[in-house]
Amino acid sequence: MINMNFRLLDQPLKINKATSFVIEDIEVFRRIIEKLYHYSDDDELKLYDNNFQKLKKNEIILISDILNFSLITSQVLKLIHEEIQDQLNENPQTKSNLDNLLIQLAGLVETELLEHILDLTYTPMTLIDLLKALKVTIDSNSESIYDKMFDIVQWYKYQPKTKILIFVNSLIYFSDEQLKNVFEFIELNQIDVLFLDALPRENINHYILDNDYFLCIENDII
Repeated sequence: MINMNFRLLDQPLKINKATSFVIEDIEVFRRIIEKLYHYSDDDELKLYDNNFQKLKKNEIILISDILNFSLITSQVLKLIHEEIQDQLNENPQTKSNLDNLLIQLAGLVETELLEHILDLTYTPMTLIDLLKALKVTIDSNSESIYDKMFDIVQWYKYQPKTKILIFVNSLIYFSDEQLKNVFEFIELNQIDVLFLDALPRENINHYILDNDYFLCIENDII
């Protein structure tokens, strides 16, 4: 669970799994979004865990454009390649076949290097090198915001240093049934996700900071 606090809150907002927070005052909403985009751990807006450890900027992912959000980063690809290598280690026959192919490939390259006028050398290719050469990556061609949301939640588990995922003005895109499925998927993956919106929607539980700066809970289960 992650806590959020800033000047207008009487008590910290507790972000536990899928949490919706509506800020009705558009000026306050704008300022909070700006604070999150330029977040620093010594700012007036505080994000911290249950041990009162402040979150760092690289522990927060803020998403305002779901479809255009890129899932492909060097860190994610590194973890995926390592996972595939672990899979291969559990399949000795396939791993042995790949190792033999890499040895044959190295032999062919070495022969050609010896024929070159220059004194050339090379570094033998590993399985990780092979995966990079084959451009093993994420197929992130989701055409719907709904599908992309699930892709992002699945992708999130490859972000070991990140502690919270924040979506801005995203609830409006989903039907009640779709939103129920998204929330259940977040719960299943045991991650903390904040949905930060300027307008409430029906059939969902909200924390609402109203225009009088009073924080209340609107219980309206999907």
